Amino acid sequence: MKRKFLMYSQDYEDLILSIMLLDVENGFYVDVGANSPCEFSVTKAFYDAGWRGINIEPLKDRFSELCQYRKRDINLNVGAGGEESEMEFYIADMGTTCDPETLSDPRSWIHGSKDTLKKESVLVRRLTDILSENVKADEPIHFCKIDVEGFERSVLEGLDFNRFRPRIFVMEATIPGTSIPCHDRWEDILLGNGYTLSYKHGINRYYVDTRNDEARSKTENNIAGIAAHAAEYDIVRAAFRHEEEPFTRIIQNKEDGCAVKFMRRVFRKLSRECAKIADRL
Repeated sequence: MKRKFLMYSQDYEDLILSIMLLDVENGFYVDVGANSPCEFSVTKAFYDAGWRGINIEPLKDRFSELCQYRKRDINLNVGAGGEESEMEFYIADMGTTCDPETLSDPRSWIHGSKDTLKKESVLVRRLTDILSENVKADEPIHFCKIDVEGFERSVLEGLDFNRFRPRIFVMEATIPGTSIPCHDRWEDILLGNGYTLSYKHGINRYYVDTRNDEARSKTENNIAGIAAHAAEYDIVRAAFRHEEEPFTRIIQNKEDGCAVKFMRRVFRKLSRECAKIADRL
């Protein structure tokens, strides 16, 4: 009989990481750009399985949700970057960024004028400092997810790899909202600090620590059988907004106010994006 896997992530990240880390129970994660505690979350399935970790989320409304639904986690209302500073985060219909290049790139779904977009001023701290204050000296970090819409290089520049070495980095590696690769902007930092590309799927790339021989061997053995392991699961995509039900019930259950509200917001955003495309034609 297949085991049920309730998947919350957008692009199978939680399933892939679960297979890469089959040998780990009650592990520890770091989520940079955590966003929602449930909606498209890479860490929700792990949290439900008994894991805990650090959620780094600069936007106040998302941070409040994390505090409400992730009681075991360490939730921080800050950004992560190469140095400590105050930065403006620009909020577009389809996402958020503090990266000027992403904001000005017409290929990105997070683009627009700094004068018209909603913005929040956020404290940005070095990832090394955040981890120093919140991770015990002997506590391993099993994976670090970084999804910061163009700000990946700055986040990695703020990490001392001699002190903190997550077993796996999962990195969103395309221009936001596209399938256009952009890993060349930051990958040299990981490769230069002893990580190797172990797996890639969709918009993400997965890097494994080559300096931890035992962990690397276990991870590579797990990922080598990913197709067979995935076949052991009955994969169900979870509903959004903290509802642990199959995704299809979002439409079927009109009583589900949170889910209906979310879907309406998605449809409004898609309608606006379609209108913008039509205007260009």
